[in-house]
Amino acid sequence: MIEAVLHQRGSSVPPEPPSSAEQLEHGRWVSMPAAPFRLCDPVSVWDGRSLVVVEPGVRSNGWCPARAAAYNPRTNSWRAMAAPPDTIGAQAGAWGGGRLVLIAARNGKAVSWSAADGRWHQLGRTPYGGIPSITWTGRGFLVIMIRGMHARPFMLTGNRWAPLPGLPQPATGSIVEAAAAVSHGALYVLADVAHVAPPSGYVELFRLTDSGWTRMPMSAGAPSSHFTLSTVAGGILADGSACPGKGGCTVDLEALAILRPGAAPDVIPLHTRPGVPAPVSIAAGADAVVVTNPLVPGFSAQPPTRKCLIYDLTAGTWHRGPDTPHSQAGLGTYWTPYGIISLGQFGSGGIPSTRVGGWLLRPARQS
Repeated sequence: MIEAVLHQRGSSVPPEPPSSAEQLEHGRWVSMPAAPFRLCDPVSVWDGRSLVVVEPGVRSNGWCPARAAAYNPRTNSWRAMAAPPDTIGAQAGAWGGGRLVLIAARNGKAVSWSAADGRWHQLGRTPYGGIPSITWTGRGFLVIMIRGMHARPFMLTGNRWAPLPGLPQPATGSIVEAAAAVSHGALYVLADVAHVAPPSGYVELFRLTDSGWTRMPMSAGAPSSHFTLSTVAGGILADGSACPGKGGCTVDLEALAILRPGAAPDVIPLHTRPGVPAPVSIAAGADAVVVTNPLVPGFSAQPPTRKCLIYDLTAGTWHRGPDTPHSQAGLGTYWTPYGIISLGQFGSGGIPSTRVGGWLLRPARQS
């Protein structure tokens, strides 16, 4: 069996205690300087000290060359990094074991950036092509490549690829999307199954055991597509779309829930007022979840707002956080011990700003 136990990376600097929901509720937003390059479709990960932002090189409203930089929320400043080598196009990425690993969706090429030497390193291609998802398990990177009717997982340990048992083939339809997370020492995968005939799609939850992947029973209420998973206190936070099957709705209906495999209840939907935003607007910590840029639920979705909502995982209650300085539709929201980073180049009237690189929610100091 592949062990999936989380380990903390050692550091010479004592880590900051995690911000509580109350501290964030009484915190304040401060402006971030703009990134040192244009952002189109970056991969961004928290490495324990900085938010590492990699622009792999894509065409989106123009050309964004491959670049990389790190944002330090303690000093509210950026530092340039070496650009990634030969990684043009959309990427999937994850941080773990002191390095960032990127997988190219176009050709399965893999590279890593090491925090120890500040350099990029070429890795072997994934053994099987397809649309990738990548998750750090505590011992290695779980990479799931989806192509056609097959979803094939591999474990990347060091520079070696090891095949894992394939995800079970659904009775109807095929897996078109997958995300993974570790909870209580076990590795889980949530899979979006597309199906042409009604129902148009559904989700399945799998757990890795000694004998392979085991289907787990799951109640209604979990996101159905476009989801991300985060490990939180008491389970797994799942956020994404409530639309059945990838691309199954004209207008997305967002969904947010805590998954607790084997517990009762096993799915706890988190209903906000007004609604839940897209996954890029949610930052999950161990004990709290921050939701920015909420959308009004329903097919007549309203434009983004400045509201900030905070869910206390310990108390199971929602709280109103400080309003963001501007309504935003940013590139991602990230939890750090030093505050919540809302990344983007925000402006007014739909025109990106060259001076504002996002907003940082600094928690109130403990009394």
